[in-house]
Amino acid sequence: MIVNIDEKNENPVLNRTEIKFSVKEAQKTPSRKEIKQKIIALINSDEKLTVIDVLETRYGTSDLKGIAKIYKDEKQMKKIEEKYILTRNFGKEESKVEKKTEAPAKVKEEVKAEENKKTETKEEKKEWFKMVLKGKKDAKGKKPHKKHPNIKKGEKYKIEDGKVTRKKTCPKCGPGVFMAEHEKRRHCGKCNFTEFKWF
Repeated sequence: MIVNIDEKNENPVLNRTEIKFSVKEAQKTPSRKEIKQKIIALINSDEKLTVIDVLETRYGTSDLKGIAKIYKDEKQMKKIEEKYILTRNFGKEESKVEKKTEAPAKVKEEVKAEENKKTETKEEKKEWFKMVLKGKKDAKGKKPHKKHPNIKKGEKYKIEDGKVTRKKTCPKCGPGVFMAEHEKRRHCGKCNFTEFKWF
């Protein structure tokens, strides 16, 4: 693997040097660490202050082109560079987790709360079992389905003064199919025909 430095520019505003490099004759696509080590060896820079920002690859080849940034101050680097670029170059910083010792009083309170939960669940199960025995709920805890009484067709007819009167039937379905009477409309449940009442 050969690393060539194509351009080297100093940026005094951001307090860093910007390098454009190219990688050739690599057997496989090199990693960021390998390229970083080669650039550090060429320029004699600090490993903690060098950042590889851009890596451009070509399809079917292991040749690379990229941009490296060498800072003079670590605080300036952390201010300017984004977090994902720093994690790619340096990895994630291991956060120190401090183990907090819990007071014995808090532990006792938690144990009591767990015991109360267990007693509540037992009481709920007993109530549920009673509801099942009474028939108010089924085994799954759902309310049983109410069976509505079948409407007899004889109720739709009336005999008044020796004449048979019947309720409104559907004009599309024909006689025998009665329409449901609502406040402002009549509705057929078979063909969904609706008839509005105009007062």
